[in-house]
Amino acid sequence: MKLMAVFKGITPDNVGLDIFTELSQAYPSDRPNPRMYTRWTEYDSEDFHEIKRLLSEAGLSPWTNHLVERDNRKEFTLNIHRRYDDEDREHASYLVLVNHDPDRVTVELAHELQKLDGVPLIIGKRAPKKKNILAQSRFPFGTLVADHVRQVLEKGDLRGIRFEATKVYKAVGRKGYEEESWDEYPEPWWELETTVTMPAFSSSVKLISGTHGVELKPDFSTGCRIDDGLFGPAELHYRRSDIDAMDEFDIARTHEPITGRVKWTRRDRPFVVSQRFYQYCKKNNVKADWRPVRIDED
Repeated sequence: MKLMAVFKGITPDNVGLDIFTELSQAYPSDRPNPRMYTRWTEYDSEDFHEIKRLLSEAGLSPWTNHLVERDNRKEFTLNIHRRYDDEDREHASYLVLVNHDPDRVTVELAHELQKLDGVPLIIGKRAPKKKNILAQSRFPFGTLVADHVRQVLEKGDLRGIRFEATKVYKAVGRKGYEEESWDEYPEPWWELETTVTMPAFSSSVKLISGTHGVELKPDFSTGCRIDDGLFGPAELHYRRSDIDAMDEFDIARTHEPITGRVKWTRRDRPFVVSQRFYQYCKKNNVKADWRPVRIDED
């Protein structure tokens, strides 16, 4: 695993023009914006410490209290990103399935605009291309797979997996939609689902409300986020005894929704998959992104 840091939320207004200029000249911003500084650097490197020193001299510190909104006058955003490698993924018993959408395939072939009676309603924009990916839909977020990918996954005897049908519509006029048949397209698309729910996270996971300044509710009615300090993406932890008490599974959803939305759905509960699921997708060239899940010993 490699750690990369990104500095954000830095402007001439909160650090002063002199330090902003010095910072921009010594460590140029990754984005050509004269009023906003953003810089990626390797964590704990010389550049990392020098940028942090300059910001400290300007009176700014990293935003760490995520229960309240960032004070732009005194704080900047510092995120330390975990970048996993194949060895990390191969040694994990379970992984978080992250939808793979490198070329915005869902914008090209299907844009989910709304939910109708629990069925994803997809707006076909152009003929779907054959993609061996687990693609992310939008509004609400979900995982869509082409029919040929569904067939591959069904042959794997993956425990807990199921698929839900989708409907395809075409845009008519400015705001109207008319249902079409998937026969008009090379293949239908399905929503990936599961029959299994994970136990609650380990106590080592710090949960906070998804709404700034509001207390976390037991029913997650104020949303739910993981506070992993400056690090991200936040890692999921489970107790060994809780995992051992489960029936064997290959795909499940978390018990907790991870979202800032108050009106969350099951799609806000990430998928946790087994090493077996991961290896099966690799073997069959089904593309997704994967993050290791941590198992805490009791």
